[in-house]
Amino acid sequence: MDGLSAADFESKRKPKQKSGTRHAVVRKTLIPKGCNLRVTNTKISEIVKELRTLSLKDSPHAISVLFRVFLEQSVDDYLTRNSVSLSVPTGPGGTRFKSLKDKVTESVGLMVGTGSPKKDLDGVSKGIADPNSPLCAETLNNYVHNRFYSPQESHLKVSWDNAQRFFELIWP
Repeated sequence: MDGLSAADFESKRKPKQKSGTRHAVVRKTLIPKGCNLRVTNTKISEIVKELRTLSLKDSPHAISVLFRVFLEQSVDDYLTRNSVSLSVPTGPGGTRFKSLKDKVTESVGLMVGTGSPKKDLDGVSKGIADPNSPLCAETLNNYVHNRFYSPQESHLKVSWDNAQRFFELIWP
């Protein structure tokens, strides 16, 4: 042969990486960086700040409890701004506070009634009542009140993802 080998025909350059290739961003906190909430209540705003900084890996218990508090405080604020009572009559002169599930359901109803697509809120409206959902009211209550019930990082992420649109409508 002419003194040429297979190596002479191989490219010496490294292959170029595709310019559109992106690596998946691993979320380390409950609230993603791109989620913009304009929280007007000081306490709730401080809770959001903590949920944006606490590590899901290192602080799942703190995050699960704060998430539960954030949900209820946000719903209470939303209902109050819309002149909806947080309690219901129980009989002559008596009242009781509405359950978290009832308040979320009522909030979703108000949002849909003002033009928000119902399907955009299915994650929270179905999740709050589904015992198999990580967003179930009973699960959220267990994070706070059951010493034998622990949150999982993936469940916390799914809970947020299913409720994010709901929170964006509460805090536009």
